[in-house]
Amino acid sequence: MGGTPVLETYVTDIPSSWSAYRDSLLHPYIIKPKNKGSGPTVTHYMLLDMRSGEIGPLLDAPSRGSTTHFVWAEDGSSLIVSGTYLPLNVTDPKVRESREMHTFVLR
Repeated sequence: MGGTPVLETYVTDIPSSWSAYRDSLLHPYIIKPKNKGSGPTVTHYMLLDMRSGEIGPLLDAPSRGSTTHFVWAEDGSSLIVSGTYLPLNVTDPKVRESREMHTFVLR
């Protein structure tokens, strides 16, 4: 896995489900209509499979752009990611509320 490139890319089509994120640093960029000619402003992590050439999202969630970082663990078996939001597909209301408002560090 450590040889799998991780890319932080701009999201061109923001999923409507992401409008539930309520972090004040992210929410305006998700709900604000883009001005004609302006580029995307929300980012997320993508994994590139070097064997197949396919690229797909690491999580169904945005990242926080300039405050996010990632690194493969020394043994290459896991990825450490900071400053990312988590998907909102949970049933526990307290967990969901926390995910709507905060970024996390993952391993």
